[in-house]
Amino acid sequence: MEKFALLLVDDVPENIYSLRMMIEDSFDVNIFTALSAQEGIEILMKENIDLILTDVQMPEIDGFEFIEIRWVFGVQLKPLFKIILGLIVFF
Repeated sequence: MEKFALLLVDDVPENIYSLRMMIEDSFDVNIFTALSAQEGIEILMKENIDLILTDVQMPEIDGFEFIEIRWVFGVQLKPLFKIILGLIVFF
């Protein structure tokens, strides 16, 4: 059985590091990271991602635009819920 795949997108490396450490301490998942929405799209095109955690406030393309852009590239994720506290969570 494949591990659950998680994508973290944030332009602040320290945020990605902290989230990654907290998640890895509690869950056995594959974690992919991106420092920009563009990097996130590139990962989504190559990997089968189950969950995206993205920062809302990023330069160039913000988290809301990133979630919209992924549809253009044919990445089909069904939004089950959103948390707007600096992160948007999509399954």
